[in-house]
Amino acid sequence: MIEFVTLPDRTVLVDDDVPEGALGPLADAIERELPPPYRARAIRRDDGLWGIGANQLEVVEVPEDVEGDTVSLAVQDGERTLMIDERPGWSDIPTLEDFARERHEDFVLHAERLDGNLWSVKVNAL
Repeated sequence: MIEFVTLPDRTVLVDDDVPEGALGPLADAIERELPPPYRARAIRRDDGLWGIGANQLEVVEVPEDVEGDTVSLAVQDGERTLMIDERPGWSDIPTLEDFARERHEDFVLHAERLDGNLWSVKVNAL
C-alpha cells in the first residue's frame, strides 16, 4: 500500500521510499476525476493492477510556529479548547482560527501537518 498527498501545485508528498515517477500514473488517474489537493491510498492487486482512492483536501499555509503535527480546536459560544498532538494547548494559531471562522461561528477544526507550514484542515460546524 502507498499513501500520498498531492498539493495544489501538483507536488506529491509521500513518506514511503517510492521510485521517482512511480506515482505519476496513479496521480494522473485520480486527476481525471479529482483535482489537487487530495490524499490518496493505492493498493497493488494480485493481477498487477492498482486500486486507488482519494479524498479532496483543504490545504492551508500556517506561518505560526506550531509545536506539533496535529491540531484540534473547538469553539462554541466563545469557549475555546485547543489540543496540539492530543495535549492541551494554550497558544493562538490565528491562521487556523480565521480559516474556521470564515466558515462557521461555532466549529471543530482538525489540522494535520503535511510538510513544513502546509496543513490539511477540516472544519465542521457545531
